[in-house]
Amino acid sequence: MTSIGYPQHEPQLHKIVYDLLCAFHGVRKTVDSTDDPVKTLLNQLLCVCEKQIENLDHEVPSSAAFTVEWTRLTWSLLAVISRLSSRFIDPRHVDQEEQQLTKRLNIKLFDLINKARPVRPPPGMLENDFRWMQFYNLLVPTLTTLHDLYSQLDSPIQSLDSAIATFSESQLQPCVESFRELCGSHASAIFSSLRAAQLDRMANFREMPEEKLRVATTYYTSMLYTLGILASRLQGFRFELQCKLPFSVSDPVRSLLELVYLTVDQLIADCLFAAEPSTNAILVTNNLFPFNCDSLAHAVIFKQFDVQIVSEETAQAVQVRRFLLTD
Repeated sequence: MTSIGYPQHEPQLHKIVYDLLCAFHGVRKTVDSTDDPVKTLLNQLLCVCEKQIENLDHEVPSSAAFTVEWTRLTWSLLAVISRLSSRFIDPRHVDQEEQQLTKRLNIKLFDLINKARPVRPPPGMLENDFRWMQFYNLLVPTLTTLHDLYSQLDSPIQSLDSAIATFSESQLQPCVESFRELCGSHASAIFSSLRAAQLDRMANFREMPEEKLRVATTYYTSMLYTLGILASRLQGFRFELQCKLPFSVSDPVRSLLELVYLTVDQLIADCLFAAEPSTNAILVTNNLFPFNCDSLAHAVIFKQFDVQIVSEETAQAVQVRRFLLTD
């Protein structure tokens, strides 16, 4: 096993979100504050997000910098909100300060939704790519129907629950499945190019071409951006529903979000990449070498993780098992 971590001087947003995730999941971590660490960190997150959301106005919406920053901010907020919302909708939870902080985070998410640019294929993918067109033709009506559900918030809860369930089965699930097929059809080509560059590095002691990594990172960041559009709007609708029915324990949108989050988990798992393998083949086969590993997609939050080297046959068996479990 090889332990991987990011540099000690991580971005402020990254560190705050990581500390919050530790607090939510009960990881023992020292926080230099006598106040409630979660509330302290939530206030810090709001301050950082507010400033960085304002800075988005200085970026060209079609630029790579805008896509990276919007994706990073959106998924950081979603990672936190998804863990707060269950406590927010519980009528027994009377912590007014935390409720207000949760509302403010959702409002920041609305700000990001309003600043988002239209969804486009990743750089290098043709507009008329069959898989892309198939997905996009499902995404547009899915977002339209989701927007139309806002007009049904005054309907009886049973009628609204039925409309949400129908939306999930007839539109959201096919849309997400099409997205997975799109990712699968293009990821193999991207990784084939990266692996060829790695083999060339090992054989000829060359540096990894920056262009190869740039193509991969822009692809995965663009795909995370697209999922961020869908997830943020689902969370926006969920928040409006919670505000409309503050004492209801029903949370019909949660399962819809979990469907998208599962797809995000799969996308993130696919884009973990060892950028600089050892140039010594003997060390590689003995699994005794250190290497740098990171995510090809921006906005992924981690402190460290372990990598286990397995044979190609074992890896294929693991992938088949994952597919069967998530099918």
